[in-house]
Amino acid sequence: QDYNQHVLNSPPNQLCIIRFSAPWCQVCRTTNVSWERMAAKISKMNSGRRNVKFLSVHLDGKSEEVVELKDMLHIEGVPQGIIHHTSDGLVGQKVNLNRKNLGNLKKELESYLTNDMGADMFLYRLKKEL
Repeated sequence: QDYNQHVLNSPPNQLCIIRFSAPWCQVCRTTNVSWERMAAKISKMNSGRRNVKFLSVHLDGKSEEVVELKDMLHIEGVPQGIIHHTSDGLVGQKVNLNRKNLGNLKKELESYLTNDMGADMFLYRLKKEL
């Protein structure tokens, strides 16, 4: 239900990024602060034209709903991100959220929010990887 509400039923100008992490994952723990800083900075850049919404899901093995979501989205490892922008036909694109990729993603999201060409290129690259 939360997934439908917060991701699939998002406004048409909203890009959603869901980060899957686990408490036992060393890479997840070392990138938590980077993820939070990026999310805070990018969220401040949101505008009426384009928005990026950041969500986090912790895979601790205790919640059946979380396990069902992980299985539905075919999450095979952590930290992993899922990107959705349904109005542009981008549903369930996976991205590895290790430290190097977080830096690249931050730059691309800044470009996505600040100029039309950056937005088009970002979405094009993601669709090409599908």
